[in-house]
Amino acid sequence: MMLHAQEDVLLNGTQTGQAFIRSPNTNLFVGHDLELFSHSSIDGKKGPLLISIGHDFSMSNPLTTIQPTIRGAELKITVVHNFFMTQSSSINATQGSLDLSIGETVFLDHSSHLTAHGGPLTLNSFQGNIYLRNSSLARSLTDDLTISAGKSMLIEGFSRLECHGEQGMTLLVDTLYPQAVGTGGFVLGHNASLSSGQAPIQIFTAKRSLNSIDGTLNGYRVASAPLYINTKEELWGIFYPHQNNHSLTTSSETFTVFHKEIGLISINSKGVTQKDFVRMVVNFTGPFTAELFRDLHPYNEFKAESESFTVTYPKGHTPEAEHFSIKRPTFRYWTATEIIQK
Repeated sequence: MMLHAQEDVLLNGTQTGQAFIRSPNTNLFVGHDLELFSHSSIDGKKGPLLISIGHDFSMSNPLTTIQPTIRGAELKITVVHNFFMTQSSSINATQGSLDLSIGETVFLDHSSHLTAHGGPLTLNSFQGNIYLRNSSLARSLTDDLTISAGKSMLIEGFSRLECHGEQGMTLLVDTLYPQAVGTGGFVLGHNASLSSGQAPIQIFTAKRSLNSIDGTLNGYRVASAPLYINTKEELWGIFYPHQNNHSLTTSSETFTVFHKEIGLISINSKGVTQKDFVRMVVNFTGPFTAELFRDLHPYNEFKAESESFTVTYPKGHTPEAEHFSIKRPTFRYWTATEIIQK
C-alpha cells in the first residue's frame, strides 16, 4: 500500500478508539509533519515499512495511557528536519533492520524506545545533535548498532545503548567535519550505559576536551590517560572511517575512544611506563629547551672549546702582534636516557 499526503498527517486516538494505519508492504510519504499521539499506531504487519517525511516527525503520549507505536518487519524512516519521541513512544523492527536517516536533531525522552530484532540498528543525524534522556533506549537485539551525529551526542539519565552483533557498537560525533577537528562532543552521563555483549565498543570523537564520559561501557568506566598517549582504551589522530578500525581494539570485551586531535609528540604503545614517558618528552623538548637557554644566558657560558690565533700588524704599529681566542658553540642537552641513568 502507498499513501501520500502533501501536508501534515496526524494520528490521535482516544480511550475508546485507536487511530492507526495498518497494511503490509506500506510506503508512507508525508509532505510536511507526521505526528502520532496517544492510542495511535502505524503497523506494517509482517512486511517492510518505508516512511518519508518532508519536515518534522514526532511521537508523544499526552494522555499517558496507550503509547504511540510504529512497527514493521523491517523499517526505514527518513526525516528532512527533526525527529522527536517522548513518553514511552516506541519504534520496532521485528524481523530485520531499523534504519533512521534524520537531517537535524534527534530527541528521545521519557523512556522512548528504538528496537531492531533480526537486523542492525542504524541512526544518522546528518547536521544536528542526538539526545537520549530519562531512561530512553536504542538497541539491536541480534545485530550491530551504529549511531552517527553531525554535531554532538548526549546520553543522559538512565538511558542506554545496547547491541548483540559480532561487530559491536560504533558511535560517531562531529561527522560534519570528516577531515577536520570540529566542535562536536560526546557526553555519557553517570547513570547512562553502553553494552555490546562480547563485541567491542568504538567511539569516534573530535577532541577529549569536548567529551564527558562518566557512564559505563560494557560495565567499565573510562580512566583517562595523559593527553596524546595511545593506550588500549584511547587512541589519538584517528579519523573515521579507519582502515583498521576493528583491529585497533585489543580485547573482545573492551572499548576504545578515538580522537581526531593529535599532540606534537606521537606515541604509539599499548602501555606507557613512567620511564617511557620521560624519555619521549625529554628527547622531544630537549633541543628546543637547549636553544631557549642559550638565548637567555651569556653566550660564553655554554662554550667548552676555543680556537686561538695571532694577528700581526705592519712594522711600526703598536703592538706589532695581538693574540685572540674564540670559543666554539659546543652546547649540548641531556638526553632522557642520561637523565634516567643518573
